[in-house]
Amino acid sequence: MPNRLAAETSPYLLQHQHNPVDWWPWSPEAFDEARRRDVPVFLSVGYSTCYWCHVMEREVFENEVIAQQMNAACVNIKVDREERPDVDEHYMTATQVLTGQGGWPMSVFMTPEGQPFFAGTYFPPDDHYGRPGFGRILEAIAEAWRDRRGEIAQTVEGLRGILRQLAEPNPPSEDVTFDEPRLRSLVSVSAADYDPRFGGFGGAPKFPRETLLELLLSARRHLGETAFDARLRHTLDAMANGGMRDHLGGGFHRYSTDAKWLVPHFEIMLYDQAMLAGVYADAASQFQHERYARVARGVLDFVLRHMTDSGGAFYTAFDAEVDAKEGGNYLWTPAEVEAVLGPDDAAVFNAVYGLDQGFNFADPHGPNPNGPDTNVLFLAQPDREADPAIADMRRRLLAARATRKQPLLDTKILTSWNGLMIRALADAGRLLNEPRYISA
Repeated sequence: MPNRLAAETSPYLLQHQHNPVDWWPWSPEAFDEARRRDVPVFLSVGYSTCYWCHVMEREVFENEVIAQQMNAACVNIKVDREERPDVDEHYMTATQVLTGQGGWPMSVFMTPEGQPFFAGTYFPPDDHYGRPGFGRILEAIAEAWRDRRGEIAQTVEGLRGILRQLAEPNPPSEDVTFDEPRLRSLVSVSAADYDPRFGGFGGAPKFPRETLLELLLSARRHLGETAFDARLRHTLDAMANGGMRDHLGGGFHRYSTDAKWLVPHFEIMLYDQAMLAGVYADAASQFQHERYARVARGVLDFVLRHMTDSGGAFYTAFDAEVDAKEGGNYLWTPAEVEAVLGPDDAAVFNAVYGLDQGFNFADPHGPNPNGPDTNVLFLAQPDREADPAIADMRRRLLAARATRKQPLLDTKILTSWNGLMIRALADAGRLLNEPRYISA
């Protein structure tokens, strides 16, 4: 029997409509029910293309025994973070305060008044990955709620004070003036965690940090600040060469799981496409670099082909997995490439895109205990990318890939992310002299 989520419209909530968990959508009635039963609320927040959300659903929320525990111990609420960013932001802040980290799926236990006291992200069904099993957590929560309510109240009160402090920071002791020296200082501090070996900023997992790239380009354009050119170009080149870029389709995956931009987390989000397309278009204009223009066009053409509604608005995201296999649609072996291109062209393509260097990807939930057994494409020979013969090989492989089962497309239309894409298309249309982007 479907649960209450069957009446929702969010693709993420509908993915959970047949769980044995007695899910509630976010609503006053759910909290009223928790007060009536005198039980805590369990809040699970995620989104439709979140890989680890799918893993937790399969392992935990579809587990009949754990679902019975959840239904007995809590009122269980499921939220799509893209529908309710306000709920997500509030409880993510609490999760980060309680645990020192955040992410999705977000798992929060709270009082019937909505006050959190225990939180985390993904939990396995049993003790695993250095994390406690969810069944054991439920037992501990039920015991604490029954026998140690006072300790929960202390946690709630302490956390409430911290959240209030974060929400209402003390004002500065004197007026802040954003003059040129201060702006240059802020740019320098923001770029201080540059990775000189692999490009980018910070370590693994490595995110594209689009707003920082925009800042460096803005400082260059408006302040004449060129001291960071080498860092900027190294990062743009590394991302364009690495596995985070979908070299056949043109878009970018969400982030790199390693420091060297090789193995991506395979979700494709609209906001990344929008911001990265804008960054590469601006870089193409400022550096007069055709390669960056080519990357920007690849991203925008991908969005117009695959993430655009018939009315012109833009869809939200592509999933990270196909049939529970992470990256299933995007991976290749040398033999698969040869089956499409033939032995001569395959030998060339495999050298250009790194397949001749050995396998580089293993599904973390796959059956192979011997390590990597397939390949993420990356540009081992970037200078060959624009070769017409290589471009033709990419087209043939993309056509073959289109015959595979495709990842889920979340067709929600989010106003804020659409705003980012509209900006990117307008800017790129102007900078790259592409009227069709301005029209879109």
